[in-house]
Amino acid sequence: MKKILSSGEKIKQLRTDIGLKQENLSNEAVSKSLISMIEQGKRSLTLQAAKVIAEGLNKYYKEVGEEVTPEYLMESELDQVKKEVRKNIEHLDKAIKSSRVEEELIRNTFDKVIELVDAWKLEGEKIELQILRGNFYYNNYQYKEALKDYLDVLDQSIKSRDYGQIASMYISIGTTYQMQKMMDSAIVHFVKASDIAIANNTANKNQVLAYSLYNQILCYKKMKRYDLILSHITIFKDIKWEEQLHKVFYNQVLLIEAVTYRELKNYEKAIKIFEKLKEEKQLDFKTQFLLYKNYALLFRDKGKIENALQCIQKAFDIKEFVDLNYTPALYLHQATCYSLLGEQDKVINLLENGLKLAEMVSKKHFAIDLRFAFVELYLEKKDYFNALIHAKEAEKSINENEVKSKLQDLYGYYIEIYNKLGEVERVNEFSIQMRRKNYFASVGM
Repeated sequence: MKKILSSGEKIKQLRTDIGLKQENLSNEAVSKSLISMIEQGKRSLTLQAAKVIAEGLNKYYKEVGEEVTPEYLMESELDQVKKEVRKNIEHLDKAIKSSRVEEELIRNTFDKVIELVDAWKLEGEKIELQILRGNFYYNNYQYKEALKDYLDVLDQSIKSRDYGQIASMYISIGTTYQMQKMMDSAIVHFVKASDIAIANNTANKNQVLAYSLYNQILCYKKMKRYDLILSHITIFKDIKWEEQLHKVFYNQVLLIEAVTYRELKNYEKAIKIFEKLKEEKQLDFKTQFLLYKNYALLFRDKGKIENALQCIQKAFDIKEFVDLNYTPALYLHQATCYSLLGEQDKVINLLENGLKLAEMVSKKHFAIDLRFAFVELYLEKKDYFNALIHAKEAEKSINENEVKSKLQDLYGYYIEIYNKLGEVERVNEFSIQMRRKNYFASVGM
């Protein structure tokens, strides 16, 4: 973090760094005693004095290819703080979006910058940082921490009656509940977001409505509520939001519609929508990638494995243009296709490549899915020792990343492995854990 200096401290540092005395910078307009008082903070720096002092410093600094401007000397401590905070916000935003971040370094930077904005009471910057930090926690599956930041921003926004921000925070809170499998709570918050935006006619009203409906569609997709998916897609198509992002959302909603028909085994309608999207000239890379991935699943469902592999290859061809988090799942789909073709050597190689990548990205659950794929592969090969190794590695990832939704699958694999190994006590142990998990889920705990 850059040290914040007063005008006098800057002058003194610049002067002493090159061995100058105060009299070296003085003239008839700016005396040595005035420079001394400015350096001690006893007098304010005027623009006239700043020009004289900068001119005196530049006699030496320009010789080494540097220049001191009066504006730099005049810059207040508050302006320096704001500039430093802005620089750090941009750096944090870029680092988080890269998907390759040192989590501890990011956390430490957030702590230092938030400490700085608290000291200078920069409320707007504090809210911006908390939203960004909430997004960071969200992307790293730390949903409780994300909710703390989102709820704090929501509270501040309610106090200031910033209805546009309130609506946006309801969206962020809803998506966090959605990732925690709390679909009912998520939908409630998405509806609140749209209600707030409509009631107060916020500037971001259409954007909020799009986000709200889009995420409700995602919730209903996860709940397999196909009727509600399709009805909300119909409503979404009527939204008027004249921005490029709306077109991106619109295409993604069409993709969900196609996936819904695929899952309903209405392949004719699914293919019609997939083909329509393929003809879209301005389709963004993310939607293209997901289009080919899901089209591959349709072909796999229909037993057309070669067609599925062709679609997967098309997705691989544009993987450099999409978030790195999407690629590990593609290796898994490709491995599944080759498994159906009986090419086990290719399967192992693809899973290994996918696993290496999955351990690099922020969305760690892909690594768990790939571990499970290894478990299934080794169970099929009756190599229970290696199946157990991958199950234990999956458990380690589940615990480290608190992905509790994967525990049910893990216990099932443990039961199958230990049953094959004849370890009855371990089978009973995981059977009990599975029953307990089912019971607590059924009573809402």
